[in-house]
Amino acid sequence: MVLKRFTNPYIQDTNQRVAADGFSKIPAMIAPTLRECYQRGARPEATAMLPALFFVFMQQWHLGKLPYVYQDGILDAAAVHAMFDAADPVAVYAGDKALFGDLSERADFVALLREKIATVNTLIG
Repeated sequence: MVLKRFTNPYIQDTNQRVAADGFSKIPAMIAPTLRECYQRGARPEATAMLPALFFVFMQQWHLGKLPYVYQDGILDAAAVHAMFDAADPVAVYAGDKALFGDLSERADFVALLREKIATVNTLIG
C-alpha cells in the first residue's frame, strides 16, 4: 500500500511531507492509540513501531544524515540534540510527557519502546 502511494505519479507524495510535524502527530494520533491498547489490556506492538521509527528518524536528523530539511512547527532543536547527547536518549524520549502523556510513567511502555527502537536499528543496519 505504501509503495503504491509513493510510486503513484498522480499523488506525488514525498517522504519529507509524510515525516513532517512528528512532534505534533505523536501526541495527537499515536499516543491515544497506544493508550487505548493498554486500556484494553493489549500490548501495542504495531503502534509502538511508529514512535520508534520517529526516534530513529530524529536520531538521523541529529546526526545531520537526512537527505532533506526536516519540517516541524514545534521542533525544539536544542532539546532534541540534548536528548541524543544524554546518557540514555530512549529514557529521555519515552519520558517526554508532551509526547506521551501518562504513558511516559509506564515501565512497560518504556521497555516496549526500547525493544522497537532496537528492532528498527537492526533493520536499518
